[in-house]
Amino acid sequence: MSKTHSTAFHPCEDGRHHLFAVRPGVPVRAALEVACHLLDAAEVLAARAGHEADESLSDGCGYLIGMARAAVLGCLEGLERDAG
Repeated sequence: MSKTHSTAFHPCEDGRHHLFAVRPGVPVRAALEVACHLLDAAEVLAARAGHEADESLSDGCGYLIGMARAAVLGCLEGLERDAG
C-alpha cells in the first residue's frame, strides 16, 4: 500500500518557511479522502464568499484548497517514490 510523502504548504511571509506539512506515511487512500472533504468545504465556502463581502471567507477557501493540493501532491510524490 502506498504512503504519502512529506509535502510542505502555507509559506510564511519570509518565503523560506512553511507553517504546515503533509505527514509522511499516511495511507494514500486516507489522504485523498481528506483532500476530497477539504475541497467540498472549499466549494461551499467559495459559494458563500461570492454572496458576502467577507475577506476571511475567501482566505479560508484558499487555505482549504492549499491543504487539499498538498495532500494530493504528497500522495503523488509517495506513489512516485514507491514506483522508483
